[in-house]
Amino acid sequence: MSDPGRGASLSRDRLAELVAAVDTEWALLAARPATHGTDAVSYVTVGTPGGERELVSKPRTVRDRPEFRTEPYLLDPIRRTTSLPVPVVVAVVDDRADLPESFLMEQL
Repeated sequence: MSDPGRGASLSRDRLAELVAAVDTEWALLAARPATHGTDAVSYVTVGTPGGERELVSKPRTVRDRPEFRTEPYLLDPIRRTTSLPVPVVVAVVDDRADLPESFLMEQL
């Protein structure tokens, strides 16, 4: 049974657009949808001028959830002030009408 709160995964083309929106020198090399979590979480391999990076893409695709908008901004203070394992947020894309609000974070 599928989770009713989980959105459909973004297509490879949409993930590539999202990665390019972060940095025009970045390229999506590989992507696979997560089998758990909320929204359309994907594990992505991104090629950058500095080498490959293994990241997690988390776009808001299900519903208007105010807590989603704050999530990427709350992770850094939690990571810096606690001993909890919290991923580093690499980028937030929330200013593009043509893309879902999204953020990329490092994999733990």
